[in-house]
Amino acid sequence: MKLFNILFILIAIPLFVSSEDVLNEGVYWELTRVDAKIEEKKFDEAEKILSRMYNKSWRSRSYNKAVIARTYGFFLFQQERFPEAIEKLQVAYDEQALPLQEATSLVQALAQLYTTQGNMKGAKELLLDFIEEANRNPKPVPGMHNIYALTALIYA
Repeated sequence: MKLFNILFILIAIPLFVSSEDVLNEGVYWELTRVDAKIEEKKFDEAEKILSRMYNKSWRSRSYNKAVIARTYGFFLFQQERFPEAIEKLQVAYDEQALPLQEATSLVQALAQLYTTQGNMKGAKELLLDFIEEANRNPKPVPGMHNIYALTALIYA
């Protein structure tokens, strides 16, 4: 009977636990290396790692690709390379692989970046698209008050 219970657990648990929103181990360790290079102020080396990971062939709607693109985008933002940062952050959003809670902060940062670069239309489209997506979710999405506030500022 114990063997049956163990087999049932081993078979049933994966059906209910999603691994979609988990970085694979290799990506995790590479991002850890990037973080270490940034702390050591070895920005060129950090960017080489990010670029290599970003340019890999990833499956569609890949959580790994979305996290890499988001990390690369924020890295470029810190380097004040705003057009490149926008491109990478938009890719992270377009992957549609981040949970809504994570996507909320990404959309907020990306909309602000669009705005500071004078692309009000891009910011508005991004925010409205995200609001529509969040409204399809049956549960409230944390941080939406910030999205609504940014949207109101753009229309003001």
